[in-house]
Amino acid sequence: MARRARLEIAGGWYHVTNRGYERRAIFRDRRCYQDFLERLGQLPARFGLKIHAYVLMPNHYHLEIELGSPPALSAAMHWLNTSYSIWFNRRYQRSGPLFQGRFKAILFDPQDCLLAITDYLHLNPVRVGALRLTKSRARAFAKALLVRRCRALRDFEWSSYRDYAGLRSPPRWLTVATVRERTGLSAKEYRQELDRRIRLDQLGLEWQGELAAGILMGAQEVVGKWKRLLDKRAGPNRSSQHRRFGVVSWQQILSAIEQEWQRPWKELRQSRGVPARALAIWFGRHRAGMTLEQIRAKLDASSYSAVAMQVGRLQRQLLRRPTLKKKLQAIAERLNVEC
Repeated sequence: MARRARLEIAGGWYHVTNRGYERRAIFRDRRCYQDFLERLGQLPARFGLKIHAYVLMPNHYHLEIELGSPPALSAAMHWLNTSYSIWFNRRYQRSGPLFQGRFKAILFDPQDCLLAITDYLHLNPVRVGALRLTKSRARAFAKALLVRRCRALRDFEWSSYRDYAGLRSPPRWLTVATVRERTGLSAKEYRQELDRRIRLDQLGLEWQGELAAGILMGAQEVVGKWKRLLDKRAGPNRSSQHRRFGVVSWQQILSAIEQEWQRPWKELRQSRGVPARALAIWFGRHRAGMTLEQIRAKLDASSYSAVAMQVGRLQRQLLRRPTLKKKLQAIAERLNVEC
């Protein structure tokens, strides 16, 4: 299978992640976290980039990186992952891969989703394990769980949240000023913002589908420009790249959905048990390059976060429902794009 195209541009912002092989732990104890952070802290000087945010979980990590000129994301991540893997294998007298494969990087428009992605990184520690709020526990344990979540977030040592929240001084290699300036949030206001999201159970789950599915995120005109750059750099493979990243219009998406069900869109969008609306959102976001607000306006939805949650829900359902995946593939064929 051909590698997914990657676009590295000077000044580009990236959400970068990698996971342990077979989802195994990549950080076994405190020394592992410290060693990885020491290596991470060398990236700005070695590769001319900026690290704006990070979170290290037991079996994966997330980074928010801005590239310098010339852009060197692949070189930086290769050095980080390889050098840490060698150290880890020597320490634990093991052999073989530590990570599941090549890192994943999503190029995103900071004007469109900077705060959302930064929050998504920082809220990782309260989305897992015993801190996850299930429907069956929602009423009985909600208050106690909210207290535990807020405490866990503030006590978690292996992310940049404490640096943003003013709970410790950031290391020299971590750039917190840019996000603060762009969002206009002081340290106190950022603490209050994440506490508010925890109270409202807005832990960034709506972005999981977004981040799992795409390699480009942002406003339509910005994503369109990036797609044209991908096409230009693809060379002989341009046609296959166009199938994956070629821009389609909202009307083309609705037309393909109508053809698939042989029913008008006005009827389909209101039909229960028919995933037409969710599929329209998915293609609008990932193959038309539309922002969540643009899709919300097209659907007259209550909020863009409700639209994002539908994308995430659909992404999870695709893993469990083969018939739904077939519908997605059928519509993609009608649009002449890949899914």
